[in-house]
Amino acid sequence: MQHRRDAVAAVARNEPSENALVYCCAVLRAEPGNAADPDAVAVLVEDRQVGYVPREVAPAVARWLAAHNDAYGVLVDAVISRGSVLPDGRVMRYEMAIDLPNGVEPQKTPPRWPIPVRRNGHIRLSLAADGGYAGEVWLPPLHDEVLHPDGLADIYPPPDGGPVIAFAVTKRKLGRYFIGTVPREDWVSRYGSTRSAQLIDVMGRSATIRFDPK
Repeated sequence: MQHRRDAVAAVARNEPSENALVYCCAVLRAEPGNAADPDAVAVLVEDRQVGYVPREVAPAVARWLAAHNDAYGVLVDAVISRGSVLPDGRVMRYEMAIDLPNGVEPQKTPPRWPIPVRRNGHIRLSLAADGGYAGEVWLPPLHDEVLHPDGLADIYPPPDGGPVIAFAVTKRKLGRYFIGTVPREDWVSRYGSTRSAQLIDVMGRSATIRFDPK
């Protein structure tokens, strides 16, 4: 998505040193009167314009909106990620994934903005009664895949000693999809060499990742 960094940052609210991870809703609104591009489709979050649908797909989205005759646009699920500033001063672009057409809700009246769920930084883990740990995560777009029926998740400790990375596993196991990180020191103290986890309580883009006790 073509975005405005300052506008996205105002929604993400991540610290400069950490990547954003925000599950939210966005409105897609056609701009037929846009002099620069009559096919332009604006993207709004919390009633703030954060950017535009990419130019290469905007005409198709604009036609879809016109066919539905929705003056206020359509409400879709979206996820904002990345956006940190690295120690060497390099600025990472924000990424915003939009779900379309799944989850589309026509807006006949001005939208009531759901409160974004901000999960910036590492996965925040809580201790369970059986000694395991669990934390809320968001699920990335899986394209033509679906989650593994057992909710499997893979764990990868990078050899350079960086944060441990968690990936969602799909049914056909054709790819791994990033869902979050855990600080290396926390991982070693809690789990040692554990290499798998489970996704539970999946609701749309929201889920809980659970790690069994050692």
